[in-house]
Amino acid sequence: MPTFDEDTFNITKHSRDEIAQATCQLEIVYEIDVTFSFIPVIISIGFNSF
Repeated sequence: MPTFDEDTFNITKHSRDEIAQATCQLEIVYEIDVTFSFIPVIISIGFNSF
């Protein structure tokens, strides 16, 4: 699996449960990132930049 930190998903160092937990944690981070990416759009609407 292509990733920034290859050790996070290394099947020889971690169990399947640990890898599944890391995947779920990263999905939460991605959801937060998507939410924060809308902040500049919302702020620019507030300043009538559109």
